[in-house]
Formats: sequence, C-alpha cells, structure tokens
Amino acid sequence: MYRKKKLSLAAQLNLGFFQALFQLLSLLKPPFPKTSNLGRGKKVLIFTTAGIGDTLLDSPAILSLAKTYEGIELHAVAHHKRLSLCQHNPYLKKVHPFSKGPLAFPFLYLRLQREGPWDAILYLSCLDPEPRCLGYLLNRHVTAGLGFRTKLNWLCAHVIDGEDFRREHFSRQALQVASVFGARQDITEMVYKVESHEKKQLDAFLFNQNFPLEAPITFQIGGGGAPHRDWPTECFIKLFHTLANLKIAGPFFLLGGTDHLEKAREISHKTQGLPVYNLVGRLTLPLSAALLERSRCVVSTDTGILHLAFALKVPTVALLHWSPGSRRIGPLANQHLFEIIEIPRPAQDDKPWLTPMNLISPDIVASKLINHLAKFHHIPKPVSV
Repeated sequence: MYRKKKLSLAAQLNLGFFQALFQLLSLLKPPFPKTSNLGRGKKVLIFTTAGIGDTLLDSPAILSLAKTYEGIELHAVAHHKRLSLCQHNPYLKKVHPFSKGPLAFPFLYLRLQREGPWDAILYLSCLDPEPRCLGYLLNRHVTAGLGFRTKLNWLCAHVIDGEDFRREHFSRQALQVASVFGARQDITEMVYKVESHEKKQLDAFLFNQNFPLEAPITFQIGGGGAPHRDWPTECFIKLFHTLANLKIAGPFFLLGGTDHLEKAREISHKTQGLPVYNLVGRLTLPLSAALLERSRCVVSTDTGILHLAFALKVPTVALLHWSPGSRRIGPLANQHLFEIIEIPRPAQDDKPWLTPMNLISPDIVASKLINHLAKFHHIPKPVSV
C-alpha cells in the first residue's frame, strides 16, 4: 500500500481524548461478546464513514444482511459529505450524518440512542475513533469490526483480524464482519440506485449547457487517494486523439472533482475539435451517478467513481495500479461487464509510488475500450485495432 498520511495535530488530540476517556470506561465496563438473534423487526446499526469507494465496498455487507434477514431494520452512519451514497441504498431505512466538532459526538449519540435499542452494531470502513466509542455506549456487547481499522479494539466485542485477512478484498472484509451476526457470504454486489428525478435533472443540465443528450463514453480523469494512481494528462490527450482517428463516436465526457479543474482545462485545450465535453467539478455525486448510468462505457482509475460504475453495472474499463490492485478492490460480481487493465506488481514492491501509471499506454486503453464497446453495443472494430 502507499505511504500512510501522518495524523494532524487536531486528529492526534482527538484520538488521545477518546482513547483516554474510553479506556477508563472499558476497564469499568468491558465489552463481552454476546450473540444476537437477528430477524424481522430487529435493528442493526452500521458505521461506514470513510470515502466514496470504501462506502460502496461496504454495501455488499448491507445487502447481505438485508437478504439474510427479511424484515430487518438497517441504519447507517455515513460521513456528512457522502450521505447520498447510503441514501441511494434502498436496503437502508435511515442514514445518520457523521461529522467532527465538539458537539457532534453528543448530538449523534443522543440521536442514535433514540433510534435504538440496537441488536447489532457493525464497524465497517470507519477510521475515526468516534464510531467505536458511540457503539460502545449504545450496546457494547454486540459490536463487531475489523481489528486494524482503529486503535480502539478493546471497545469492540467481536474483533476480526489476521495477517492474511488484512490482504483480503475490502468487500470480503466487510462481509466477514456481517457474518458475525449470521449474514450470508455469497452476496457480493455493490448497491446504488439512481432516482428518476436525478435523471431528469441531468437531462435539464446537459440541455441548458448545449451538451449532447445521447449516451456518452465517460472518463473519470483523476482521483484515487494517491498521486501515483492517477493516469497522466498526456495519456488522456493521446487517448482521445487515438479514438478520434479510429472513428469512435463521442460524445466523450470528462468527469472529476474541483481538484481536477486544471487537468480538465489542459485536456480540453489540447483536444479542441474533438467531441470532448468538460463536466469536471460541475456535477453533484448523485448527478454524476446518473451520468454514469446512461453512459455506453466508463473509463476510470481507482476512484470512488470507478466503484460507483461497478455498483451501477455500467460497462467499465478500469485502469488500476498494482497497489491495492484488482485483488482487493476489483468487482466481485458481474465481472463480464468490466475490463481490468492493471500494472503488474514488481519484484520490489515496498514503494508503490515509484511505479508510474503511464506504464498503461493509451493505445492499450483504446484497444480494450473499443473491444468492450463492441461487446455491449455491437459497433464494428476498426481494422487497425
């Protein structure tokens, strides 16, 4: 994996406060593992407070609980900036926002206490100390989570860990947590449902911007949590010119966040005259999902948008670095829809940031993309591919 970021001073102080307070509480009232018989009417609380991709990789565990226990009531606590991911999961009854601040913790605790009592509490992708502390206060004996997610394992009744397990696929890790309470392990689909009104909003936006309304090929041009997992600007530019030379019909839509604006401007400037349309920084996450769903194909590096395309079952070409690689973040379900191009793992793999993404050539991406389009949309393959 890539180098871990050092905690800021505020984060260190925050962790120190919760660690000191709850270590004392756990000595007085330690958590003892209890079995919980789940079923109709039982309430389960799920903490999934990390990034877009992590939250979507947790969704198979939510689906598994819903499919295992008919009539179960599932709630999620999600980061306030990524609430929409859980709000678009039809298997969740309620979604509660997680945020930082001196009053955020007691307010969220009181809210969750009113919604309880909780028959099971799961910690999935949640790196902050607050989820474990909240779960401990709500019902410490039915908490389950991954042992390597936080430093507060002693607050968790059922801790899952192991050196080999840490290298497992992220969704399988989440499913293993759910299995503590009897959830099935054979359900691996990610979940996200686009609402009909969001499709109409997207149509209106594209129409008002004089953008084409036909199904595009959508390119997520950046992201992934680490610079070494980004595909370079010049590679995108060459790819668009290659596709144009091979007479692959657009439109080609650029997607990304506000931190990719400069990259998008350079790509747009150097692809003038081609059917390239810049939507970077202009769509909300729900509208981005609506755009992905209507796309003929998606091309993306390891980003939240990539996992959103997986969840929406859109034909996708994924450009992956070996770290963490498809073995850990690739699609587990509907694999025929997805084409994976992955940089091989080198013999010396202790410094993944030294392996550049430009090892994936634009010509290879063009070839794989055209083959993938032909597979699902019956377009003829150019002679030169």
